Amino acid sequence: MATSKKRKIGFVVAACLLAVFFAVGFTLSLHDLVLDKTISLDSGWQATFHDRTYRLESLESFRHQFQDVKRGDSLVLSKTLPSNLTHYSAVWMRIYTSAFDVFIGNEKIYTMGWKQIKSDKLVGSGCHRIELPSGWMGNTLTIKLHASQSSSFDILPKVSLHPNELYGSPFREVKLTPTLCVACFMGIFGILMIVGGV
Repeated sequence: MATSKKRKIGFVVAACLLAVFFAVGFTLSLHDLVLDKTISLDSGWQATFHDRTYRLESLESFRHQFQDVKRGDSLVLSKTLPSNLTHYSAVWMRIYTSAFDVFIGNEKIYTMGWKQIKSDKLVGSGCHRIELPSGWMGNTLTIKLHASQSSSFDILPKVSLHPNELYGSPFREVKLTPTLCVACFMGIFGILMIVGGV
């Protein structure tokens, strides 16, 4: 009887270790796939706020505190897109507490959050995948942000280019990877508690 229990416990532990190995392998492969085919658009931007223009070396590391930001104020970010790419058909953005419009050249291709601004509601942060029109290469990408609160421009957007086959992958990298790790841990912990209780 004792030997049978030991075998069952050994089987459960082995299954748990296999699940952990699979989850870690899946997470790492997803992360590598996203990084291999992602083109970061972090550098080379120009920002315009209250008629003053700033050259930004990096969106991610830029921490200038724009003064006197009021609800509805605009911050315009612009950058020339690469002209030698193929199969990259979407831009991905993480925007913080701002309504925004996106332009390729003079063509508006996306807008979000204006209803909340006009109805005096808070605009949340979020990830956006925006399809690029044909002939986008070499044109200027412009993001016009509209503040919903005084701290809206404290953190600038994260922007990158993605091919069609990675549809949704930035969201999975940001949200699914940690969720999967926590779910695996809780599942394994629960199984071990059940085995311990038995």
